[in-house]
Amino acid sequence: MALLIVASISPIMTIPASAADSILLSVDVLHVQLSPGHSSNITLTIDNNGSSIEDFNVSIYSSGLDSSWTVLAAEDVVEDVLPTFSADTTIVVRLGTDAQISDSGNMAIYVNESDGSSSSMITVQLSVLPQHGASIDAAAMGDMGMVSMAPGSTLDLNISVTNQGNVIDSILLAVEEEPDISQWWADWAAAQLPQPSGNESVLITTPANDSYHNISDGNLSINVDLDNLTADLGYDFSMVASYPENGSQVWSASSVVNQSNNSATVNENWNASDLGNITLNANLSWNSSLIASMSIVICLHSGDDCIAAPPSNGSGNGSGNGSGNGSGNGSGNGSGNGTGMPMSGGGRAVPNGWQARWLDDQLLDMNPQESRIRTLRITVPGGIQPIYQGFSLSAASTQGNLTWTTTLVVNVTEETNGTYTDLTDSSVQWLPGTSENLSVKFTNLGTYYAEHIHSVQSKTGECEFQVMQPDGGLLAPSEPETLSVQAIIPSSAHLNDTCSVTLQAANIADNSSIHTNTINLTIGVSYALRLDSPSSILNISPGETKQVTWVVANDGSEEDEVYFESQSAPGVSIYPPSTWVVVERGDSEQFNVDVSVAEGISIVDLSTFTITAKSRHSQASSAAVGVLNISARYGYSVAGPADNRVQVLPNSSTQFSITVDSDSTVNQSLSLGSSGLSSELSLVLENESQSMVLEPSSQFTISLLLNASPTAALGDHAFSIIMTSDDGGSEALNLMAQVLAESDVKISATSEWVVVGSREVVSTAIHITNLGNSNDTFLIEVDDSSAGTSLEVSMNTNSVSLEPGQSSNVDITLRRLSDGPAQSVNLIISASSTTDDSTFSWNLTVLEQTVGASVVFLNTPSEVSPSETLSGSLVLSNTGNAADSFLLSMSGLTCSIAPEHELEAGASSAAIPFTCNASESLLAGAKNLELSIHSLSDPSATISASHILEVSSSFIPGVDVVEITVSSSEPAMNYDSSTTITITVKNKVNHIIDISLSLEGDDSGLVYASWTDLSSDIPSKTARLGPGSSASFSLQLDSMTNDQSIAHLTILVSSSFDGLEVIDRSGAVDVSIAGPHQAPSGLALPFSMEIDNQKGLTYLAGGWILSFVLLSFIILRAKSRKGREDEMVVELPPLVDLPPPMLDEPEIALQVPTAPIGAGGLGVGEVRITPDRRVECPSCQAKLGLPRGSEPPFRFTCPTCESSIRVKPHMRLRFV
Repeated sequence: MALLIVASISPIMTIPASAADSILLSVDVLHVQLSPGHSSNITLTIDNNGSSIEDFNVSIYSSGLDSSWTVLAAEDVVEDVLPTFSADTTIVVRLGTDAQISDSGNMAIYVNESDGSSSSMITVQLSVLPQHGASIDAAAMGDMGMVSMAPGSTLDLNISVTNQGNVIDSILLAVEEEPDISQWWADWAAAQLPQPSGNESVLITTPANDSYHNISDGNLSINVDLDNLTADLGYDFSMVASYPENGSQVWSASSVVNQSNNSATVNENWNASDLGNITLNANLSWNSSLIASMSIVICLHSGDDCIAAPPSNGSGNGSGNGSGNGSGNGSGNGSGNGTGMPMSGGGRAVPNGWQARWLDDQLLDMNPQESRIRTLRITVPGGIQPIYQGFSLSAASTQGNLTWTTTLVVNVTEETNGTYTDLTDSSVQWLPGTSENLSVKFTNLGTYYAEHIHSVQSKTGECEFQVMQPDGGLLAPSEPETLSVQAIIPSSAHLNDTCSVTLQAANIADNSSIHTNTINLTIGVSYALRLDSPSSILNISPGETKQVTWVVANDGSEEDEVYFESQSAPGVSIYPPSTWVVVERGDSEQFNVDVSVAEGISIVDLSTFTITAKSRHSQASSAAVGVLNISARYGYSVAGPADNRVQVLPNSSTQFSITVDSDSTVNQSLSLGSSGLSSELSLVLENESQSMVLEPSSQFTISLLLNASPTAALGDHAFSIIMTSDDGGSEALNLMAQVLAESDVKISATSEWVVVGSREVVSTAIHITNLGNSNDTFLIEVDDSSAGTSLEVSMNTNSVSLEPGQSSNVDITLRRLSDGPAQSVNLIISASSTTDDSTFSWNLTVLEQTVGASVVFLNTPSEVSPSETLSGSLVLSNTGNAADSFLLSMSGLTCSIAPEHELEAGASSAAIPFTCNASESLLAGAKNLELSIHSLSDPSATISASHILEVSSSFIPGVDVVEITVSSSEPAMNYDSSTTITITVKNKVNHIIDISLSLEGDDSGLVYASWTDLSSDIPSKTARLGPGSSASFSLQLDSMTNDQSIAHLTILVSSSFDGLEVIDRSGAVDVSIAGPHQAPSGLALPFSMEIDNQKGLTYLAGGWILSFVLLSFIILRAKSRKGREDEMVVELPPLVDLPPPMLDEPEIALQVPTAPIGAGGLGVGEVRITPDRRVECPSCQAKLGLPRGSEPPFRFTCPTCESSIRVKPHMRLRFV
């Protein structure tokens, strides 16, 4: 603004011209103000104030002016200017487009005479006017301002915005729909796509207009012809049925059609309420615009007449791509045409579903010509059809209140997409060697109508696939179509094999648009069996076994294991294989079946049996029937009475029966006869009308009467009954007729009851008397079932032979085996005659012995002291019901009593004396003296009785309760070691005592005591002791001083029992503790003699010499006595039985006390080998011979005392 003010007042402040008087200059504008990019003309007037005609040169001086200014003189020379006249010339001033306010300045116009030196100059002020401007560089986006985007995508555009003004400015950005561009692109896009031709037509061919239809005849099929449809264009077809009176709709149907559909068929169900006049409207539309239509009126009825429809004034079909109208006659034929193009609205907002916005719509304080980047975000709604959408991008100056716009076009591309979905029923099984169809749905997921070619792109596995209808239809967006894909499963496939097919859909309009999906299938399994039986009938006889061959086939898809079950008639046994039979798929296996017919079978001629083959892996099975022809069999058997004996009395008759059992498979007619029958005997049928036909597997009984004459001789009479069959066979039954005399018998005894004790043997006698009139033999039987297994009954004889009136005794022995019933049991003794059926029975009651006893103690004391002997007596009574023997024994004390006593039932014994000794350790308190009574009749029965004694205490106050024994009363140890002694404590009273041990003494602090219970080897100083028992403890004493001293100690034992506590002490225990050893300054000799070190060494050297002399003498003497050794030499076991000699003894890492060294340098357990290779055991002095090959030093174990011996080499003396 300051520059503007300066520029405006500069004409006033500056001298416009300076000149010679002969040249006067003037301009029409002294201050030129231009906007950038503009120009202006200045008129320069030159006055010739001279006296001659002059030519004037015109020049511009602008060296200080900015380069954005361009100043030009139209004429460089102004010619022929008369004196006092003036001439005008033009000065052109242009300002560049990039000029800034600061570029303002001035220029000078110089005019001088061409032939003289006079000149004049005039100055013109040039000013740049403020300019506001902005630019949006949309052309840099995409293809010169057109970007392509897919539906549902988002794009960020970085657009350059420039301040085109020459002043600092703030710019606001905006975006909105560009309606004019949008309409243009819509028109252009519509022209590129298929369009309706305007010639489309709709014709309802059936039913005819004004026709009548009975709905009871079934559905009414409506057929519509569609003609002149445009290729690759989808139309909307709809059919509406309504009532013409009020227009209410009955039903409607709609579909999408294209050129491939030249007709449409509609089938709808009609209800009874739909009767009457119905209007049918068929409409064809595109892009929501009706193109063609037709309507007719029909009448529906259910057998009655229709109400006539009013005459129709018709309806026509129109065509066109916008709107149409038509007219026609009653038949509905008409024509019409129309044109139209839908126009978008003129709103300026961003279209619905779109997003177009500046992420930052403000650019503040932009310098002139400054550019900044701002992001425009555009989002295309998903699923929209291809379209060209224009957007107006605007930039507004806040300083200049001006707006500049540019257009950005978004090309929404066509989106092609599709997907396959497997609709195959889950119940379909994919079995080897079969083919099935996959039902696959393909859905157009693109944004526009599309047709596809379907094919198999790839596959995995052994299956083959083929698309049955590869050419797909024209699909609207999201519209599906269903394909059938044949899957051929090879016979080589197996269960759980997998196959997959990748289907591809190629867009016909865009070969590069291919959509694929993979469908997987798993090979299933089918189990099926087929069983074939032999075609021929198997002939077999009863009792016969035959083998036949059957075949089982596996008609399934996998290998299977088969087992067999059979069903047959009774008497027919079928034996198929008992193990699993493996059958490969498609293969068959033969197997053998054993057929066996029982001998007693009742079936004749044909019989069937069934074998069922069952799968191991499924429920599959197959059954087949085999046919048998069973031959007939004849046979029967005849059985008579027991022992084949018939008994009869003279002048009487007896009835007996014979049984005939069928062994045939057919009916047999039998006849009865006899042979060998005595003349005094006769045989007749009891029922002469009895049928003699024997059916298969049945039997019948024939009752016969054997009659004996009065003169029939007593004794046996043999005869035969002969049964003859209608097949010619016969069977004879040999019988014996016995003619008997009358007989009778009686049993009696001295007593009807007897007592049998446990495991007791009792004998009794019965008397058998023959009351008959002839000699007879009687069978004696005993029924002991009521006694179970508790009794063993035996008789000395089972039969007696008696003359009439004669008697005989039978001894019965009874022995009780176990406890019988609680009550008495009856033995039924019967005597049966062997000549007839006369029998006599008699009961013998057996009672079980009851065992019981009671005891009464007499003259028996109630107190006893330990070590005391007591005497007493008792009376024993038998309370049982039989004589018994009893064994007596006493416990609780050591007693002496007579053990065995026998008493009758209810009897008592005399006083039975006994003596008992109480032990010294008998526990004080109440004591039961137990008496056990054992019955010899029933060893399991034991009766007990007791007498209570009070045992007095042996404790006397002031007398030791325990006896204490110490293993050593004067143990010794060094100041740095320990010693161990053993203490044994014995209970001297007849009480259970608890003891606890401790140390007592003024010097007890010199040692540390550790107690160990030797019975359990655990640290403890307590124990519980019964009377007379003892416990041993180990007491380890560790020195607690470094001085030589003696600890005077006493062992204390605290005993507690019955609420008392008594302390007993042991004798004195003096523990000697040796102090550290002090080095001597000389030798101390007996009798208080001492010598110094020098003399001591001299005496020691002399002693050593004397020792060597004595040792040599001893060795020589030993050799001379070698032959006189009488000691037994014990040879050691062979070397292999001893540990290997230790030639080089390893150093022992464990520090042990050093054993004292004896004479000859031998330690404890060490010996030297003698020259004759013998050693003497230091423990048992046994002479031992050494094994050959053993060289000292080594160790071994003495075989006599098992002590360890270390053998050292023989010591050799060297004299110097």
